[in-house]
Amino acid sequence: RQHRRRPLLRRRMVQVARRATEESTGGDGFFFEPWARRFEELLDLPDLGLREEPLPAHLAHTGGSSKGGKDAEIRGQVFVGDSGGLQSGPMPARRYRTALVRNGGQLQAFNAVLYPSYELGPVPILGVDVLSFNNHQRLLFGVDWAPMQTSADYAEEHITPHVAQVRQKYAALLLEPSGKFYGEAPEFFSSQIFFSRPSGPEALSEGGPLWEVFEEYCSRYVRMIRAATATGAASEDASALAKQRQAAFDTWHAERDPAVPVFRRLFGETWTDEYVHEVLFPGAKVQAAQGSVVA
Repeated sequence: RQHRRRPLLRRRMVQVARRATEESTGGDGFFFEPWARRFEELLDLPDLGLREEPLPAHLAHTGGSSKGGKDAEIRGQVFVGDSGGLQSGPMPARRYRTALVRNGGQLQAFNAVLYPSYELGPVPILGVDVLSFNNHQRLLFGVDWAPMQTSADYAEEHITPHVAQVRQKYAALLLEPSGKFYGEAPEFFSSQIFFSRPSGPEALSEGGPLWEVFEEYCSRYVRMIRAATATGAASEDASALAKQRQAAFDTWHAERDPAVPVFRRLFGETWTDEYVHEVLFPGAKVQAAQGSVVA
C-alpha cells in the first residue's frame, strides 16, 4: 500500500508546484517575467544610455500561428544606444534585447543579450538563457560572457578575472553544456560559462542560488563595461574589430540557435525568419550584405 501511494504523492507534488507557478505568473503567464524585470534593474538601462526602440507590433508581441503553437506567445523588447545624449566619450552599451516565450506548460523561456559599444573594442557580449520544458520537468540555465576572440589570453584578460570566483562559489550547481547544438568547442561560448540543469521550479525562483549566479554575472558585467568606458574609446582598429566580431556572433547564432526551429514550429517560418534577422540577430543580415558586396 505504501508503494502505491508514492506515485500519487509525486503527482500531488507536481500539481502543487504547477499551481504555485501559475499563481506567481498570473495564471498562464510568463514564468520567467521576474528574471526579465530583474535583468533590467541590474543593467539600469537609462544609465547605460539605452532607450527603447519600438518594434513593429507583430514582432513586439505575437501568438502562435502554427498548429503546434496555438497556445504559444512571445513578447520582446529592444533598447539601443541613445547617440543624442549628453555623455562625452564612449557609451557602455549599444544594444539590449530580451524575449519571453511561453507555450502553456510545454515551454517557458527567457533570453536576453547585451551588446557593448563598439568603441570599447572587442569586449565580451553578455547572454542569459533560462528555459523550462514539460511543466518544469526539464530545466536549463545558462549565463555567459561570450568571447569575441577564441584565445586563452583573451579569456584571461576579459572574462576569467571577473567571474571565476562566482563559478567557484556555486561549483556544486555547475554542469558542462552539451555539444549537441554548438559543437565541442563553440566559438562564442567562454570557458567561464555557467550552465546548469536544475530540478524543480523552485530552483529557478527569485532569491535562489541560480538567481544569485545570474545577478553576479550581470552586475559584474555592468561594472566591467563601465570600467572600460572610463578608460576612453578604443582605437579605430579595435572598434572595427568589435563591429566585425559582434556581427559574426549574430551570424553564428542565427545559424545554430536551437530556438530558431522551435519558433518556426510555434510561430511559422515567415515570421521566425523576420524575427531572427530583425530582432534576435540583426548583425547576421549586415554581415551577409557585406559578404555579398565583397563577392
